[in-house]
Amino acid sequence: MTYLCKKVVQIAINEIIVKEPSYLLKAYKAYNDSKVAVLKRQFLNVGTNLSINGDITVTHHRAMVIGNNVHIGNNGYFYSRAGVTIGDNTHISRNLTLYTSSHQYQGQCLPYDSSFIDKPVVIGANVSIGMNVNILPGVNIGDGAIIGMGTTVTKNVPAGAIVTSAEQRMVKQRDISQYNELVSQNAFGDANGAKLSKGQTDAFGKTAAEMGENVFFVLSTGRAGSTTIARVLSQHPDLECQHEPKLALVRLSTDYLHGKITAAEVEQELKLLYLNSGIIHAPIFGESDQKLSNLVAIINKILPKAKFIWLIREPKQTINSTFSRGWFSDNELGFSDDDRANDPLYRGIFSDYRPHADLAGQMSTEEWKGMSAFERNCWYWCFWNNTIKKELSALNPSLWLKVKLETIDEKQSEILRFLGAKSQNLAVFSTNGAQKKYVLTTESGWDDKMKASYTKWCNGTALY
Repeated sequence: MTYLCKKVVQIAINEIIVKEPSYLLKAYKAYNDSKVAVLKRQFLNVGTNLSINGDITVTHHRAMVIGNNVHIGNNGYFYSRAGVTIGDNTHISRNLTLYTSSHQYQGQCLPYDSSFIDKPVVIGANVSIGMNVNILPGVNIGDGAIIGMGTTVTKNVPAGAIVTSAEQRMVKQRDISQYNELVSQNAFGDANGAKLSKGQTDAFGKTAAEMGENVFFVLSTGRAGSTTIARVLSQHPDLECQHEPKLALVRLSTDYLHGKITAAEVEQELKLLYLNSGIIHAPIFGESDQKLSNLVAIINKILPKAKFIWLIREPKQTINSTFSRGWFSDNELGFSDDDRANDPLYRGIFSDYRPHADLAGQMSTEEWKGMSAFERNCWYWCFWNNTIKKELSALNPSLWLKVKLETIDEKQSEILRFLGAKSQNLAVFSTNGAQKKYVLTTESGWDDKMKASYTKWCNGTALY
């Protein structure tokens, strides 16, 4: 399929009305609750709040004893013939394989006969078991233990122990000169080892580094604007702009802002995200993501020709939108005892990595906690746009363009010219707005405290 054909399909898909995420979460919860109810009847010995995320296989349901608040991930396999006990508050990730029986290899036949060696498995309370773990018959895992990803557990684990598989061992070194020669020749094989044709390798995409000046990033403070510009620009036949395609940036941006990781660590991860894989097929490619805003200097270091668009939205509209979504609420930031603060249907990775002013060195923890959610949103608009301004001011002016969200329609020719795309009449429409039942539709909905917070942070900033 040609790139232009892909664009037609993409635009068609973009026109589909997708139901709000909360609907999907409710549907998933209903499905999960129904599935768990069936399994509870099969298990018989089970506590409350059992969560099963996906499909699991259990050979002997009545041999299972499951405590309260147990989570079991997708694709678990329990050969439970000899008995499995799982304590309260134990969380098991995906792809667990657990056996309580093994074949009798010293019996009447080779390599084994039809009898079994049965040894029950006991998993204590408050245990965390990572993905792709194997548990052998007879193992007893103590309370509070942590079993690392990919571990094969062959013997008892003491309470509170953290266990991983044996350290990796290099057994041989590839001939690097031959490897480099094959890379230079584009000598890559398919799943069966057959060498790909030149046509197949020519169809590979480019890395962001190979795109040079034809890669760009949109910096903003919210989802509505960043989604809108991505959809508008992606109508252009030679241009693709993705909205928040790299979820890793959510963690990376905030950890860097909070001083948990160094610039060198950020640079290393950004190189892995943008320089290693040739996945870009559009003549001009961009990403629109609010989490990029404090990473500009590092992106510029590894992609010195990349361009940046500062998409700024009128502060009152932005704050109404983000506040109505629940951004920076006490629940979201973990400052509340409300049950929703720990509800996975309420929280998510964006909530977990929301910027904190105190951790960013902007104020004390007491000041940050003492703010209302509305004031925190005012602070965010001011702080994040000042961050963008500071980051971009250090670059060559030819590499960035400031655009107001409200003027995208009249500025589209300037935007396309800046990106090196031919002039095109693109339809402009807003998208990804907050749910109407939560939106503060007018400034008249603000009380005096809200107005004072807005004046404190957003008036006189000269950012907009």
